[in-house]
Amino acid sequence: VQRGELDPADVGGTAAPNAEAVVSAARRGSAAAQAVMEEFAAWVARGVAAVVNVVDPEVVALGGGLSAAADTWLPGVRRRLDANPTFAFRGTGVEVVQGAERAGAAGASLLARSALADAP
Repeated sequence: VQRGELDPADVGGTAAPNAEAVVSAARRGSAAAQAVMEEFAAWVARGVAAVVNVVDPEVVALGGGLSAAADTWLPGVRRRLDANPTFAFRGTGVEVVQGAERAGAAGASLLARSALADAP
């Protein structure tokens, strides 16, 4: 999706919409907003595949700010992973942790806490 393809009328009247506006537009059927979510799904799938190829977990749990909007991107992630020959044979599950909208912030704070505890 190229910059400027989202119709500002579809995304809250702004040329620089936030994620909530794009998700809402995608759910209302905006083809450009749905394309943005598909692109997001492609990037998430790449990241999941890379982690799985190194760590080989039974399941990958995804959370964060867009977890409440998983209906707009998770099917695309799963579709891409199922089509990825290095991933598909593993049988790794991909799930979204509900209520984990702040998972990124929580993880960052735990990492900072750990670093401070290890500091001399």
